[in-house]
Amino acid sequence: MTEEQDKTTLQYVQFMVANRPRCVWEWDIREFHAGSVKKIDPLYFSFQASTLASELESDNKYRAACAIRANYWHALESFLALLFATLQAPHATYAWLIEFRPGDLHWLAERLNDGTRFLTGLHIEPFGWEGVGERLLPNADDQELTRVFHDKVLGAWQRFSREFVDPIHRSEHNTIKHGMRVLSRGHSISIAKADSTDFTSLGGSEHGAQFLLRETLGTSKHHFRARPQSENWSVEATIEKTNLLATSIQLLKVFLLNRLGALESDVDLMLPERLDSFEEPWRMSPGVLRSNYARDIPLDAINWFTPDEIRRTFSEPQKENEKGA
Repeated sequence: MTEEQDKTTLQYVQFMVANRPRCVWEWDIREFHAGSVKKIDPLYFSFQASTLASELESDNKYRAACAIRANYWHALESFLALLFATLQAPHATYAWLIEFRPGDLHWLAERLNDGTRFLTGLHIEPFGWEGVGERLLPNADDQELTRVFHDKVLGAWQRFSREFVDPIHRSEHNTIKHGMRVLSRGHSISIAKADSTDFTSLGGSEHGAQFLLRETLGTSKHHFRARPQSENWSVEATIEKTNLLATSIQLLKVFLLNRLGALESDVDLMLPERLDSFEEPWRMSPGVLRSNYARDIPLDAINWFTPDEIRRTFSEPQKENEKGA
């Protein structure tokens, strides 16, 4: 097909979004796709992090730390979305990004983490993170340098993916994102013998998040409690991880533009000066990462109302329902 025919012939691309088939139509899909990829701005997240970091010594330091954390989760979600769009719809990532749902990222990440195959538009072999690296990451002239580069980048990508599917991290993200139902503070733990005031610190952090975590009671789907959860994290490590995500998004952008024949010759891969930088944020551990404190609820003390019994509570018009504890 000639370039002129590309612009006057209606075209389509078939692809999968998780396990849902889709088909997108456009007049010149390659040009449309290239235009959408060029608009991706990986430095947006680094800019947000550096701008917010300037407030970490001010009276707003806890708000700034929480915003840095929210920006990190936003960057992580954006990276995984572009990654899976590239794997499943390499000819029309823009269409995949319009169609995906947040739950698709968890579905796909869990399968990629354990090597469970899902349908892709790229041939990935072996199926898993190793195959993803061989397909998407650039190669150096030096084979050993290529191996080390792939190992470092894929190691970071796997850690990002595991963080994303962690249910407590997911709750933290949603708590910050939806209504700011979170206290932006870290915590520390110290221990001592029962008859001693000589405490030994197990570690802690100034920055973190304290929020409520849903905990199912027994096997019931509608009986639960809200358990206080505390998460610690290093704000410096969070900023560094955000910068690595910006680099990762740039690597995917370069891969796509190269496939589309739209890559500029002087493209910047945005790589850190040292490849060890892909590992360093995870070495900045605050010691105590997470904890929760709550008195246990004995299951034999619960009145196991059925769904119908709960509905009947509201079966008659009332000014205010006061049934309960």
